[in-house]
Amino acid sequence: MALYLCASTEAYQLLKLPALISHYVQHCNEESGTTLLSFFKEHYNGEMVLDDDWQQDMELPFKTCSCSPVTICPTIAPDLVKLIIPEPIEIDINFTPFISTIPSNLRVIKIFQPPRPVFPV
Repeated sequence: MALYLCASTEAYQLLKLPALISHYVQHCNEESGTTLLSFFKEHYNGEMVLDDDWQQDMELPFKTCSCSPVTICPTIAPDLVKLIIPEPIEIDINFTPFISTIPSNLRVIKIFQPPRPVFPV
């Protein structure tokens, strides 16, 4: 998982954290009033300044991007899957006819009929 993250994402930038710490310590030694916030503001916010330590600035995490258009990730081929299909089973179904016990004059079916044209007599 670590190999995949470092190869296909920007997570490898976290490996540059020791360079960030040493560069911060260097700035603190040069200027006594350097805070962590001012360090980040100088290096990550605003315009890039081409000064004497520009090369070291570019080695800091998330200052450069290695955008790779093609990512090759190793995969493990799955085992072959064997499907076992059972033989069909015959089912004997006996239907009994519907015999209505309602008298024909009380059936609701007579209500649901298509409209009939009414002609004057």
